Amino acid sequence: YHSNKFTWIGSIDQAPALCMAWHTSPVQTWQDLREKEFVVGGTGVGSSMLIYPAMLNATVGTKFKVIAGYADGSSVYLAMERGEVQGACGAFLTTIKATLPEWVSGHKFVVPIVIAPHRLADFPDTPAIAELIDDERTRQVFAIPFAIEQMDRPVLAPPALPDERTRDLRQAFVATMTDAGFREEAERLRLTINYVDGEHLAEIIKSVYQLPPDAIAVARQSMGNEAAAD
Repeated sequence: YHSNKFTWIGSIDQAPALCMAWHTSPVQTWQDLREKEFVVGGTGVGSSMLIYPAMLNATVGTKFKVIAGYADGSSVYLAMERGEVQGACGAFLTTIKATLPEWVSGHKFVVPIVIAPHRLADFPDTPAIAELIDDERTRQVFAIPFAIEQMDRPVLAPPALPDERTRDLRQAFVATMTDAGFREEAERLRLTINYVDGEHLAEIIKSVYQLPPDAIAVARQSMGNEAAAD
């Protein structure tokens, strides 16, 4: 995904990741995350459910303990219902809405923190992690997962594409994302469509490759999951 290896046409980004706690969990707020051990489920190495707890533990003093090895996110959510774990960090609201809508309507979980640069309309009282970071190095560390979320489902073309062809493809991508029929079908399927246009996406990727080595090192260590997994 190096900035000069592709022509970026656009992306359907992943909704920001949530740290979510079962409604009966002793952890309910951001302050709780910093004061109490929070036992969450995780899947395999490299998954968001391991990366985000490790990153938060390493940078902002949270106390996540990850029980890793669940087959997939659905298995983690079942473990939450059974009381095996207290929650999950790295879940995505789009997935919850599509597969567990009764959790949303039944208020089965709370969200102490959103791993995002801004708050979500669905949880206006929940702080975004960007609000709680007060140093530039930590902001740079979190720029990497923010970029990953925005480039989650990219549409790519070969490098060095003629400008006219790049413009046409990017315009076609945006036209599709904003088409009324396309969006109605996505809503019917309970799919959330948040798109990033190609020009903006290319700038995001370029900025990540300009981050200082120490910030990349912290993110890389977290993505190896040494800090959080049990």
